[in-house]
Amino acid sequence: FLYIIVFFELLSWATIKLILFRDDTVKDRVEYALGDLKKNSKHVSYITADLRTDYRLNKFSTKVNNSGFRHGGYNTKDKPYKIMCLGGSTTFGSGVQDSTDTYPFQLELFMKENRFDVHVINAGIPYYTSLDVLNRYITKGIYLKPDMILIHTGGNDTGPLNSPNDYLPDYTHWRDNAVYNKDEVFKSLWNNYPSSTIRLFLIFYFKPGTGTRNSQQSSLPIDELVSMSPVTRNRTIGLQNYFSSIISISKHNDIQPVTILFNNDQNRNNSQARRYFEDEKMDFAIRKKNKSIKLHNSIMDSISNANNVNVIPFHKFEPSSKAYWTDQCHLGKNGNKEKAAFIGKYLINNFEFPTLFDR
Repeated sequence: FLYIIVFFELLSWATIKLILFRDDTVKDRVEYALGDLKKNSKHVSYITADLRTDYRLNKFSTKVNNSGFRHGGYNTKDKPYKIMCLGGSTTFGSGVQDSTDTYPFQLELFMKENRFDVHVINAGIPYYTSLDVLNRYITKGIYLKPDMILIHTGGNDTGPLNSPNDYLPDYTHWRDNAVYNKDEVFKSLWNNYPSSTIRLFLIFYFKPGTGTRNSQQSSLPIDELVSMSPVTRNRTIGLQNYFSSIISISKHNDIQPVTILFNNDQNRNNSQARRYFEDEKMDFAIRKKNKSIKLHNSIMDSISNANNVNVIPFHKFEPSSKAYWTDQCHLGKNGNKEKAAFIGKYLINNFEFPTLFDR
């Protein structure tokens, strides 16, 4: 029995040290969870648990700058006109690796190429709903005192809308309190049980360093796409309230809000519906998700119009090549550049900005 234990210990030790830790991705994430990572790493998750919202950006990730955003937000000596981009993964830029290839960064370049003195802040975080966007805005973003915000939300709110559970406006029917921080549990067990066999199990079970959240989701997109929950306005009360609050708070603080309607089509190649399903299920999923996006866009459009807020019709945008879409809603490098130009042209045609010659 002792020989068997020693054998598995040696085998596990060799697996960790000679196989798993040869991959910097695994090694960096384990070290981060243990609190031993001394510098930023491209392998550490860009999300981590947060007191006020479900999760925030992780300052130890190379995808996050020192100001806690993917781009911008730092103090500038010349104090240019500040545009803050609020939203989820389509704002953050989940379809690209480099922050310079996201639409907010490309928007700043586009505005400067047209001689406008503009600083653009990428305040997007993947999978954020309008509730998460609102929380981040009032607890962090608003203190940067942007001159304008671009509100690009509504896509992730289809999760609560399509959840198979009875709808609640605070979204707790879809996402509720988590019971533990998995990195903290991983660290405790790793330190208390110095067995290579146990540690090997902990690495595979807890997946340390891949991001922590303060909540647990009751349904996944694959469930929501084919759930029988109705797509009706009484299941959008949360979106209506959170979106209206973002606008109201902005106007109260003399910040110009601008709405960007959401562009999501499950008919596109590599969409969730096409990846998960076939035949009748796929057709149902495509129709349901597209109907949900259309409903949310109509709500945001009507609220914006009622509050005299400009609306950028991004739902009509199509890049010069369909290949620029990486899935149903995310764009690659070239697509984000065209998206930035689409939004930039609208802003230039409808608002006044200081020029670089005004300094």
